[in-house]
Amino acid sequence: MPTIFGMSHILFLIISTTLIIAGLIIIKKYVKTTRMKNIVLMSTASVLLLMIILNRISLTFARPDGIDYTELVPMTICGMTSFLFAISALVFIKKQNHPVFHFFVYIAIVGGILNNIYPTYIDQASSILNFKTITGLLHHTISMFLGILIVINGEFKPSFKNSHWLPLGLFFYITLGLFYVQAFSPRPDNTMNIAYPILPGFEWYMLYAIVIVIHFSALFTFEATKKRLRSC
Repeated sequence: MPTIFGMSHILFLIISTTLIIAGLIIIKKYVKTTRMKNIVLMSTASVLLLMIILNRISLTFARPDGIDYTELVPMTICGMTSFLFAISALVFIKKQNHPVFHFFVYIAIVGGILNNIYPTYIDQASSILNFKTITGLLHHTISMFLGILIVINGEFKPSFKNSHWLPLGLFFYITLGLFYVQAFSPRPDNTMNIAYPILPGFEWYMLYAIVIVIHFSALFTFEATKKRLRSC
């Protein structure tokens, strides 16, 4: 049975990190034109969309207690981010610094890192290559990779002026989660972690409040540092 920081988990971390670094180096070295950059970004977004769809299908049908169609809708924070981030990248990638990226890029990168380090679902099957497990790991990883690519290629530039998009995005997630709870009464882990906290005793409003405070503080420090460097 795979475990967090077990052999299969560590092996996945090594392979995925190596591939991400190698991919970024190759893209940075050989992909120079805007057209080629857009092709790479849209291809990555397409793979991400495919991976999250396959993940939802596997979670819906490959269940020991029977089919649960509510699983088709990705109502976890990371699942919804991968789904909407992929679609947003395909639609808005040619528009520099689009507002949606000021929400999805942060959630995708931070969420991907945290998931890869601590994937709580890794022990749901006897092998890490189980379809539910591997598609879960891969959609988080590809989402993180897409976020990094968008930052490196300049389609996204962090700024305090656009910092309000993250709390607005989180409010949208809260609304979706509450609607899903009331409309479908699904299993509790399908509600943006509202009914099922990420950690015991760590409620959703604590998580979102901490994220917003860190986000504003980091951007304020970033802007202040840039201004100080310019004045030197």
